[in-house]
Amino acid sequence: MVQGIVAFEIPVSRIEGKFKFGQNRSDADVQGVIDALSHSEDADRHALARMMAEERGVQHSDSPETDPPLTNPLAPARPT
Repeated sequence: MVQGIVAFEIPVSRIEGKFKFGQNRSDADVQGVIDALSHSEDADRHALARMMAEERGVQHSDSPETDPPLTNPLAPARPT
């Protein structure tokens, strides 16, 4: 059976990704996750909470309005 094993390469021409923050979850569930992440001492969790809040279109409670908006690197470009 070892002779049946072959190697191959696949050239990668494009990579796509999606953010699915709270997909198919209620607003209350997502807000609970945002609140829990916001109360963490970890900066990455705070950033994730901010990004989730922006994706859902809600104000992040621990984020002052003067903070620059986070950018979703996978989001389509929006005209300015």
